[in-house]
Amino acid sequence: MSQLQQVDYLSPHLRKQYQDKVKNIENTLNNIKHSEYHAERNLPVGQLLKQKRETEKLLAERTAPAIDGQERDRLSARAKELEKKIKDGMPTKDEMMGERISIDGNPNKKGQRARPDVVKRNTDWMIRTAGWIREWKNIMKTLEPDDSHACNVERLRKGGMT
Repeated sequence: MSQLQQVDYLSPHLRKQYQDKVKNIENTLNNIKHSEYHAERNLPVGQLLKQKRETEKLLAERTAPAIDGQERDRLSARAKELEKKIKDGMPTKDEMMGERISIDGNPNKKGQRARPDVVKRNTDWMIRTAGWIREWKNIMKTLEPDDSHACNVERLRKGGMT
């Protein structure tokens, strides 16, 4: 199992949330330190410092590393290999939409119903490709650290019926 299948890098959105959390804690600590009120300056700050350390540790461990050109090429090639493996047996968008049906016999009220054979195929596919998908997502988070849609496996799904 590759290292990229074991770790789960943060998406750009989550990374930004954690960075904002650290900034907010720093601002709160600064406000407490420079408060004009004696009672506020004497507030216990240990819990805030602990939260800040834990969040910074999480950011350090789960932020995708910066890479050079040679590593970028290697990861791009691996991503293409994984895409082929992931796409194999992946139900199409049309299949995932299910069957269009009329609700209560009224042709103007439309709905969709999942097809059990497609649900089973998708579940089997998800189980079979879980490790590859995690590795692919981590590679995409490394290659495109600021693109939150780069690691969306749904963009690999074909449109039509098989």
